[in-house]
Amino acid sequence: MRPIHLTAVALALALAAPARAADSLQAAYALQHQHRWQEAEQAFRQALAAKPDAAHYAALADFLDLTGRPADGLAVAEKGLSAFPQDAPLAAADAECLGDVGHYHASMALCNRELARSRHTTTPKATLARFRLILAGDQGDAAQKDGIFAMFKYAFSVKANIDKARTLDPTYARAVYGAGMYEAESPIGGNLTEGIALLEKAHRLDPDDYGIDLDLISQLAHAGHKSEARKELAAFEKAFSGLPAARHDIRPLEKKLGTGD
Repeated sequence: MRPIHLTAVALALALAAPARAADSLQAAYALQHQHRWQEAEQAFRQALAAKPDAAHYAALADFLDLTGRPADGLAVAEKGLSAFPQDAPLAAADAECLGDVGHYHASMALCNRELARSRHTTTPKATLARFRLILAGDQGDAAQKDGIFAMFKYAFSVKANIDKARTLDPTYARAVYGAGMYEAESPIGGNLTEGIALLEKAHRLDPDDYGIDLDLISQLAHAGHKSEARKELAAFEKAFSGLPAARHDIRPLEKKLGTGD
């Protein structure tokens, strides 16, 4: 038997470890794409336990937010940020969770800080797009909830940040979704038909995001496309039956569509 050189073994192990960690994360995403939600969560948690780095903290935080538990996602993201305070994708996960639990001013501040910092870093375009889209949502919340002065301050920035997000990453489902909702609900210059088309595109880009699908069904119903809305509702119920938050959020639409035309 040939001798085994320990330096070669150490190198092989060092190279193999990241691959195994990546494989475990990809397995978690595969389960998510199959809408095996409980198994996916377990896989994300196991991946983080095996490799507690910024990417794994962000992945679990995003998963928890995606499945309607932004407060749990925020706890994970902030724990990760305490260890990796300079990681931009993890900061984006934190900002998204902050906004989704209603702390939109804190989320806005974090997005603005990271966008300013990105002028001196090599932040990926996809992450910059995400900061822009989260910022648009924060500004929209502020315009709606903080009074007339906030409405004038932020109203015109919302669309601009959505457009910047789409320019940075044309395949970013949430940015396409934001554009769709803007078209569908804008009282000035909006186009419901164009909005629905964008929501359908966003849903194709990310069929795991139940929030996108929920608003697609709502806008189809609003436009009077009841048969299409019911068809999408049936698909929604199949895909997201394992998510308590999704089941809760879809109930008003189920009642509305169940009454007939």
